[in-house]
Amino acid sequence: MITQVTYAQSSVPTLPTSSPLGHLRQYVSNPLQFLQTHTQTMGDTFHFRLVGRQLITTRDPDLIQQLLQGQHRDFQKNKAYRKLQLLLGQGLFTSEGEYWLANRRMIQPAFHREQIMGYMQVMRQYAQDLLRMWEPNVQEGKPVHFLADMTQVTLSVIAKTMLGVDLEGEAQAVSEQLPLAMNVLLGKITSPLATPMWLPTKNNRQFQQAVQELDAMLLQLIEQRRRQGATGKDLLSTLLQLKDEESGIGLTDVQLRDEMMTFFLAGHETTAVALTWVLYVLLLHPEWLTRLQTELRQQLPETYSPQDLQQVPSLMPLIQESMRLMPSVWILGRLAKREMPWGPYTLPEGASVIFSPYLVHRHPDYWDRPEDFLPERWMGGSTPSHKYAYFPFGGGPRLCIGNHFALLEMQVILAEMLTRYTPRMNDLSHPGYEYSLTLRPARALMVSMDPT
Repeated sequence: MITQVTYAQSSVPTLPTSSPLGHLRQYVSNPLQFLQTHTQTMGDTFHFRLVGRQLITTRDPDLIQQLLQGQHRDFQKNKAYRKLQLLLGQGLFTSEGEYWLANRRMIQPAFHREQIMGYMQVMRQYAQDLLRMWEPNVQEGKPVHFLADMTQVTLSVIAKTMLGVDLEGEAQAVSEQLPLAMNVLLGKITSPLATPMWLPTKNNRQFQQAVQELDAMLLQLIEQRRRQGATGKDLLSTLLQLKDEESGIGLTDVQLRDEMMTFFLAGHETTAVALTWVLYVLLLHPEWLTRLQTELRQQLPETYSPQDLQQVPSLMPLIQESMRLMPSVWILGRLAKREMPWGPYTLPEGASVIFSPYLVHRHPDYWDRPEDFLPERWMGGSTPSHKYAYFPFGGGPRLCIGNHFALLEMQVILAEMLTRYTPRMNDLSHPGYEYSLTLRPARALMVSMDPT
């Protein structure tokens, strides 16, 4: 464990506390409020304590750029990511070092923009299926649970584009077991008093059973695809054909399992949450909702392409501004592998640094009117004054490999939904935040859909 003295030598300002628990109570009750409040008094970068755990936090884009890009080889992901390995294995999200680099290089071509654009019709199909599912609610005037439905549609898209299967068929275990496994695992990550996974508790047994069922489903699909030949257009077929340029060796079944599990988790949760926040801010700003619907009706043909979506003036700016104010991934962390200079500070070996896109995206030094919803700030090719003042998909070599996929899917779902329905919600008060891997609304957003 890194001692208080070691951190003091780093010259990072220390948030004082006399409690043996440090700032645990305040941080756990509302981590964003804690970080935001003390950033205003301590400055962009400071050190605080949670019981025996020492943390440094920063919202300085220069220091974050050093973490994610400039000296990324000197950092590794923090302990929360190690716990995720219990479910995700050694996929791109959790692996490190040369193993991660080799797999990233091999998999990257499968996520080139041209490859992703080929998935658009699948996205559109499942978006239209969702709208048909809403029809009874629309006729009866009943609202829909928006986040739950966004989660279902994005999970269906992932199953089809990644594995070439439907959730109602071969991939049913995903919709049943993945949420169960994630709920247990999130408790292990977020609670400082979580029981060890080796204890035979009810939750731990449920987690192990869920992982076994997910593994069986994925490994069976991989084995079938190898036997039948990887001829499909889904990601699994593409990955089965990839070979490492140096060794000529492809991904093993276990590696494929880890990547598929990673894409299932990262590829649906963050997008579903982002879509939910886009809808919420549109309801708060009906003038932008009306503008977007008008543009979609006037400019988007019945059969449209990704290029057609790019011609809708306010679609991407609305998504970007929503992701600025409410990024799905609200917190990131890194561990220093060695002692090193870090801007004006010195980081000791093993130092744990956390940083929040939510706070950086609202930094008054880099954003005019940072708390206001201003999609026009993204129009006309405008970009932030600092590369790391806005990073909803992370940055550097570990930039989210599926960012183009997520943005295209969001555009398609919004276009399909808003050309057919006008959303409406009675309670527009802020729902609060649920702090998990993503920044979910704490209150269910029950949304009524009126035919346009």
